[in-house]
Formats: sequence, C-alpha cells, structure tokens
Amino acid sequence: MGKLRGILQLTGQLDGLSFYLMNGKIIVRKTGGFDGKKIKQDANYVRVRENGSEFGHCAAAGRYFRRSLHPYLTTLKIRYVHNRVLCLFQAISRLDLEHERGQRRVFQGLQSVEAKQIIAGFEFDKDCAFRTIFPFTPSIHLDEGRLTIPNFEASQLQKVPGATHIQLRFILIGLDFEHQRPFKQQCSTLVTVSLATNTPASDLVLQANVPSAPFVFGLLHVAYVQRLGNMDYTFQTGGLKVVGYGTYDYPIQNL
Repeated sequence: MGKLRGILQLTGQLDGLSFYLMNGKIIVRKTGGFDGKKIKQDANYVRVRENGSEFGHCAAAGRYFRRSLHPYLTTLKIRYVHNRVLCLFQAISRLDLEHERGQRRVFQGLQSVEAKQIIAGFEFDKDCAFRTIFPFTPSIHLDEGRLTIPNFEASQLQKVPGATHIQLRFILIGLDFEHQRPFKQQCSTLVTVSLATNTPASDLVLQANVPSAPFVFGLLHVAYVQRLGNMDYTFQTGGLKVVGYGTYDYPIQNL
C-alpha cells in the first residue's frame, strides 16, 4: 500500500489502482477485493460463507441482548461494548455441537456446560473488571429470583470523587435467542446505600420476579450517584455484571 505525495488529489479508481483518503492522506493500492458472485457460488469460498453466516447470526444475537440492557449500558457508556458482546456470542455459538460449521447457533451453545464458564468470566468493560468496583461475591437463586450479597459493607466499595451514594439493582432478562421474540425484563427494587455510612457488614438481598422465557439472565447493576437535595445525579462510573443464567424447556410462572 503506497502513499501519494505531491499536489495530485485523486480518489476513486484509475488503471487498476484505487485512490482513497485516510487520515488526511491519499492512499493508493491495487484494485482488488472479494468478488460477490464468487463468494456466493465458488467452492473456494465455502469457509468465507460459513464465517459470514455465523457472524451475522451472532451480531443479531448481540444486538438483541444489548437492547434488553439498553438503559444500563447507555448510562455506563462503555467503549466498544458491541464488540465485546459480539465476541461473547461467537464463543458461545462455537459450543453448538448439533449443527455443522456455518449453521452453529447461540441458543444451542447456551445449553452447554462450558457456556456457564464463558459467561461467568465475561466483562462488559475490558478495561475495568466488575470486581474492582464491587468487591463482593453474590450468590444467586435464579429460579426464585433472589440475589444475595453476603457480608455487604459500604466501606469496602471503591471511592469515587464526588459520589455520595451507590445504587444497586438486580435485573432478570428473559430472552428467546432462537426466535428473538420481544425480551422480558424484571427488576428488583432500587437499593440506595450511603457511602458515608459505617454500618456493620450484613447480608443484602435483592428480589425480582422471574420472567417466562427459554433463557433467563441475571445481572447486577451498580451505579455511583451524587445526591443533592432530593435529586440523584448518576456518574458514568459503575458496572454491570452477568451473575447467572438459566435455560428452561417450559415457560416458568412469575413468582
């Protein structure tokens, strides 16, 4: 790939060369790339078609998942979160042993034991592990819609300049990755804890109704806020973590 120097300012194609603008400079390279007809029909491009099919499926699953968490992800403003979620579902789809390469599906991979390990290690923000913000290990009883934070103590939380309180919410998302029916969301009551409080450690329990869906994800959302009078102003500092998920062969009733 060459860079054009001089007064000539040209973009487009000319005599087998392509000229285009990148970072304020004209770049020149030989015209080439994939041929659409070959990609669709040529046997040499079978792997390309397989990868493209699975990529599109995982991208759609990622959008579906992100939409279900839109209010929380928007507040956190995590960079490249769409790429992180896409990679998560690509890894999960590869666990599908029922379908051939090119047809592997997220909903099938989620039913494997290995999927739980992948999801447990997933971080929405690769630059800030959830545990650095929230140094507690929650226990979850998904079928009962209950999240327990043992020995919770506000003094153990990360200090954020200007923040006066922390807000916790347990979220249950019901999803149907196979048909992508509208997601269902149930949340616990918002719990607000003063960061200035120096109370003894105690178990904190968050409860939410369980949505009826083939897949239910449980997440914990943590937000730092500054309270001025009767108003709470949310900081971008905080976190979101998948703390568990379950698969269901039949609709479960709300508690």
